[in-house]
Amino acid sequence: MIKAIFRIAVICIIWYGASSHANAATITLYDDTANALPAAQPWLFYLPLGGTASQSLISAGAQLTTDLPVMAGYSNTNPFSRQHVNANFPALDRSTGFSLVFELEVLSEMHNNANRAGFSVILLASDKLGIEIGFWGDEIWAQSGPNFTHAEGKDFDTTAGETTYTLEIVNAGYSLSADTNELFSGPLRDYSSAPFLVYSLTDYLFMGDDTSSAKADVALGLVQLHTLTAIPLPGSALLFFSGLAGFGFFNRRK
Repeated sequence: MIKAIFRIAVICIIWYGASSHANAATITLYDDTANALPAAQPWLFYLPLGGTASQSLISAGAQLTTDLPVMAGYSNTNPFSRQHVNANFPALDRSTGFSLVFELEVLSEMHNNANRAGFSVILLASDKLGIEIGFWGDEIWAQSGPNFTHAEGKDFDTTAGETTYTLEIVNAGYSLSADTNELFSGPLRDYSSAPFLVYSLTDYLFMGDDTSSAKADVALGLVQLHTLTAIPLPGSALLFFSGLAGFGFFNRRK
């Protein structure tokens, strides 16, 4: 009897840890079917800086158009308060992993610097490590470290139509996929030494034009964040299972 109780307790602990080690969550940052621009929804902030930028509703979601002098886009952080737009934005933990899924069509893009792109995605984890991905009309590529030069990438026609991209970050690396087909991958970067505030933020997301050396016209559709958060064993359950195991242990010593 005691042996059976002890065995059940051990099995319960193993089962509980395996089944509740992590909890998956999906947050829709931009719902392209809601007939509203991204900043009119609860998760993102829109800010144009210098020059001419425009955003409008289209059937695919939101159309963002920028010119060379302008920087404009959507972020999960208010640049004035440096706080998340929505206080419920989750911690982006590299050890458990997270991914950004977004629908995008580059309608046009132009750059006068080979190290800049008219549309970029910045995704930084809780410790500021992350990646910036630039989108040209015929290539997608990653920014190197704080010197911001053209690093690894892949020739890809971003103008062919709406594509569902997945940018996944796990541990020390990232990968970018287009319609579930991996395009390229590489190590995460630490951009925090760059003289730009955004790269020192944590749990940070930006999607748009972040340079005055390029411009783009893009259609942005559904944007979702997928996280996998570790869940510790609740204290009450741990005490219960430990009590069972302890009861069996001390009785086995008699």
